[in-house]
Amino acid sequence: MVTAGSKGSFINISQMIACVGQQNVEGKRIPFGFNGRTLPHFTKDDLGPESRGFVSNSYLSGLTPQELFFHAMGGREGLIDTAVKTSSTGYIQRRLVKAMEDFSIRYDGTVRDAGGAVVQFLYGEDGMDGAAVETQRLDALRMKDSAFRAAFRFELDDPAWAPAWLPAHVLEATRSSVVARRALEGEYAALCDDLRALRTEVLRSGEASVVLPLNLRRLVWNAQQAFGCGPGAPPVADLDPAAVVKRVAALCDRLIVVTGDDALSMEAQKNATLLFQCLVRSTLAAKRVLREWRLTADAFEWLVGEVEARFFQAMAFPGEMVGTVAAQSIGEPTTQMTLNTFHFAGVSAKNVTLGVPRLTEIINVSKSIKTPSLSVYLAGDAARDREAAKAVQCALEHTTLRRVAAATEIWYDPDPSTTVIPEDADFVAAYFEMPDEDARPERMSPWLLRVELDRAMMVDKKLSMADVAERVNAEFEDELHCIFNDDNAEKLILRVGGERGGGGGGRGEGGARAAPPAPPPPPPPSLRSASWATRATKTPPPTTTTPSSSGWRAPCSPKSRCRACPTSKKSSSGRPTACSPTRPRPAATPRRPSGCWTRRGSTCSRCWRTPTSTRRARSPTTSSKSSTCSALKPRAAPCSRRCAA
Repeated sequence: MVTAGSKGSFINISQMIACVGQQNVEGKRIPFGFNGRTLPHFTKDDLGPESRGFVSNSYLSGLTPQELFFHAMGGREGLIDTAVKTSSTGYIQRRLVKAMEDFSIRYDGTVRDAGGAVVQFLYGEDGMDGAAVETQRLDALRMKDSAFRAAFRFELDDPAWAPAWLPAHVLEATRSSVVARRALEGEYAALCDDLRALRTEVLRSGEASVVLPLNLRRLVWNAQQAFGCGPGAPPVADLDPAAVVKRVAALCDRLIVVTGDDALSMEAQKNATLLFQCLVRSTLAAKRVLREWRLTADAFEWLVGEVEARFFQAMAFPGEMVGTVAAQSIGEPTTQMTLNTFHFAGVSAKNVTLGVPRLTEIINVSKSIKTPSLSVYLAGDAARDREAAKAVQCALEHTTLRRVAAATEIWYDPDPSTTVIPEDADFVAAYFEMPDEDARPERMSPWLLRVELDRAMMVDKKLSMADVAERVNAEFEDELHCIFNDDNAEKLILRVGGERGGGGGGRGEGGARAAPPAPPPPPPPSLRSASWATRATKTPPPTTTTPSSSGWRAPCSPKSRCRACPTSKKSSSGRPTACSPTRPRPAATPRRPSGCWTRRGSTCSRCWRTPTSTRRARSPTTSSKSSTCSALKPRAAPCSRRCAA
């Protein structure tokens, strides 16, 4: 079954007869489930292969209880992955279908939605139905120049050239005919142009496999079987090379996908049929038809007609609902993906988002992807020189201190000028012999961060100790100071310390409390007044909230506007209130809950209405019951209090 390709693979055979192999959980070996061990069967801190999930037995020999347990742990992850993946991929496919369910091919060849908006000017950029195309190879793409010339060129100018597959009378007629020689030279020039376009524009990767309609190799084989010709047949005597060239050129002219004589339509037609025409010209070249395929005139005519007929059958027809087909074409492979892929380690041991999570990011057009990456194509010397390319990478890549740090330690060093760390004594003493201008040992904190840098990473990133220290100093300025040893030292050590008493608030290293904030500056002279000067000279008690006999008054209410406090807000009634430093501010008068009036029953001249009441009241202008405002009622004076209406 494995050899036939129906089911199974080489790894399945290996697990049955050799060993099952390492078991993985979340992309790692079996983790410690107990204190320092995976199972009670193993000793503590056992990091051997058996205790971390390596199954050395095969299915044929049988697994031990520990191996069976680890194998069940790995298999359970696969079952959970399959169960969760079903709902995720199903929802992805449903969203795709609902988004593209109204896309269809119209009679002008375009793909449009239900509103007539153009989605694609030509379905698939070639107009072919996805069910009618298959993978084929362009043989001429990877040929050497000598092999290409031998496969396609007629050496008519060489008198000694007399191939056995070409009858003598046909060869002489071709040599003596100017039209035939011109046709064969034009065919070879067209093949050279096709090869140049494929190598430089279309298939620059060199991959010779393309997806095109109607397998030409199969049609050639069908023609050989139907007409009894082929490689073992005698030379073809009834087929002229110039006629083959003319017939193939006429066939390529009839393969029309986009109709129209304007420049845009002609460009679309060229792009849609470029690959297929290259395949037809290279497969049905005159020299290959006569030497390699050995087709007769009847077989060649049948082949040309079959190619033309099947090409138009492979085109997508108008009315095809291609939106749903596209959604299903994405959704079906999605169900075969792995939900969480752990086994594809990327650069610097960082996993790349793949599978269903990556597809979800693409469909959702996520603005913040998990593992962003960028492919930079170099030009000039950097594209050919490894060192120059490495320099470009170091200039572009963001390097943090964590990437180049091998180990970090926190030390208590009471005297920074004479360290207690023996390994650092030499370069610390050398530093304090000629310290920096702003270096003051008495202000240095005894606590320091000692960082050992990775020499390999430093060399790879083209960094020096001075570069790292300079960047730290530039970021933290006077808050931190850095001392480092030489780049040629056995260990690259960076000592980072802080300032004694720093930190901005609370108590510092010396035990002294930070100074209180400075008082706010006085207002400009234009806003000053005599009352302000009086208040400035008399500091209010910190707990006093009412005026005192010393002349200090409470601050003005934000709803009042005092002539002595020009910056306070204006009251809602618009009346400025003058407040004296020696006079307390009167308490606010509570509003009446039932509106405003001068006397019960009269109409207010400000709001023109009378308050309603549930009880009976006497009024000179109304009946026994008070009612709402009316234009016929006598107008009274405005309310003495602020109108509540």
